[in-house]
Amino acid sequence: MTGHVIRRLQKMRKLRGMTQQELSAKTGISIRTIQAYENGDRNFSGAGIDVLLKCAIALHCRLEDIIDNTLYRQLLSEYAEICNTGKWERWVEVKEDESGIEYTPHFRCPKCHRVYDGHSAQFVKYCHTCGLKLDGVTNIDAEACEDAQI
Repeated sequence: MTGHVIRRLQKMRKLRGMTQQELSAKTGISIRTIQAYENGDRNFSGAGIDVLLKCAIALHCRLEDIIDNTLYRQLLSEYAEICNTGKWERWVEVKEDESGIEYTPHFRCPKCHRVYDGHSAQFVKYCHTCGLKLDGVTNIDAEACEDAQI
């Protein structure tokens, strides 16, 4: 483990004005284990997700603030994007001709702005372009058209 990783955990703890004993009490992690992480005797970046989350929560910081493993930081960033479902823009296209009125719902991903029409969106769970989770656009039918902004 690099000294930089050790300094990140220790630096954040000190920045928050906490002693090792206080961090131990807030996380339920033994003081000896916290000391081992800060001294480099144990690999903090390789700790279980429960340990990492307990420390981040107790220190009121992001995992990225206390972990310096580049791969882990990239994975955390990708995971955060997946969790950010966002609100999809929704509108209805109305076409009227001699045969009647046709309503077609459309949905736009808030992240990459890809547009899906209602017929394809009813089967989409994640945006095919950026992977953002589709929030609440399922079972599109005539009722969805009536509820949508025209």
